[in-house]
Amino acid sequence: MMNFAKALFRETIIAPASAGRRIVALDLPPQVGWMILGLATVLNTLLFFTMHSLYPVPDSLPFLFLTVPWRVALTMFAAVAIAVVALYGSGRLLDGQGRFGDILAMVGWLQMMRVAVQIATLVITLFAPFFAALVAFGASIYGIWILIHFINVAQGFASVGKAVMNVVLTMVALVMMLSLMLSVLGVAVVGVN
Repeated sequence: MMNFAKALFRETIIAPASAGRRIVALDLPPQVGWMILGLATVLNTLLFFTMHSLYPVPDSLPFLFLTVPWRVALTMFAAVAIAVVALYGSGRLLDGQGRFGDILAMVGWLQMMRVAVQIATLVITLFAPFFAALVAFGASIYGIWILIHFINVAQGFASVGKAVMNVVLTMVALVMMLSLMLSVLGVAVVGVN
């Protein structure tokens, strides 16, 4: 299993479309995708708090939310789960033929890769914090490129352009949902005072 994960990790970086086809070929049920996503969320949360213990954030109001592990984990899981649903739904609008389980498995795998990037960033931060920030930024940008190829494969699009549109529509949907959530929270905060 570990050899498969290493090979898939390497392939995802070098040839994302090929890695996407390999994930689709696994034909994983959605339950497995949810487990992968759950494990990735737990590991990312642990790494988040490891980084937080090394480099604490200010004790100001916006950051207080990030001091409770279950809130961070729940927020991460919910955000990624909503993104999976949005990727699936917006892909359908663009005549994509993707299965929900395939998209879930791909996004779950990307989250597991994020764990590896977080570990690398954490180690590099100990010696070269600025370089670590560049690595994290570069990995985020490249992660979007990988996601585009994964979505192109999963949805069966004829061109990467439709996959880009699928990802853009998803990002727009996420921004709108986040804005709505923040406005509701803002109203709730104002109502309490």
